[in-house]
Amino acid sequence: MDISGEPGSGAEFVDVELVGGPSGAPTRVAVPASAVADGKLKVQRSGGYDHYERAQSGDRGQVPVFTWSTRTKIAE
Repeated sequence: MDISGEPGSGAEFVDVELVGGPSGAPTRVAVPASAVADGKLKVQRSGGYDHYERAQSGDRGQVPVFTWSTRTKIAE
């Protein structure tokens, strides 16, 4: 799921940890709760998207962890 959107836009947001991404990629972001349920994230950065997949379900109260899987470029 593309994580575009802003906290405060009416959607419930959850902090997640991002691991294994390229240099300069964020390590923690707020995403819509529905993105966590999907198990896949697409983070727009530097003319492309970094793709992450859920690494663990985590216990209630733990920050969900997503692992980097690939990068794609934005089509022009």
